[in-house]
Amino acid sequence: MIEIIATVAAIGIKIQATFSHPPDMQHYRWTNQVLVDEKPPRDCNGDRPTVPYFDPPPCGWDYLGGGADSDKYYWDSEYVELYRYTEAHNRRNNVYVFEDYPSGVIGEMVLFETCLVDTRINENHWCTKWKLTKTGVKEYEKI
Repeated sequence: MIEIIATVAAIGIKIQATFSHPPDMQHYRWTNQVLVDEKPPRDCNGDRPTVPYFDPPPCGWDYLGGGADSDKYYWDSEYVELYRYTEAHNRRNNVYVFEDYPSGVIGEMVLFETCLVDTRINENHWCTKWKLTKTGVKEYEKI
């Protein structure tokens, strides 16, 4: 069993998945897909991704200094001790955390779909959509 708790802040979202059977946690990963974005930030190559796109892009965002791995999952599987975007920094005991507080310049609205994916069958286990505007997170819905 997995208990999901989402907390919405004015500038972002935090989602915690608590696993009743901690070994199962290794089979799950987060995805964060942008469905609507009128002016995506530039990736580490200086290019703007085409919507829809996974956040972060394969090489990371230029405003964060790059640093992302090449898979579509949120939290890099490669461990870098000082890099807070690694999976190891976001799995604790039986809790797996997703956090996103976008700091790039945003347009009028960015629509995200964040999912917890069971990688054994490549299927979404739980998803939510959330909307970020210049004044903060506006909507949150479990889908």
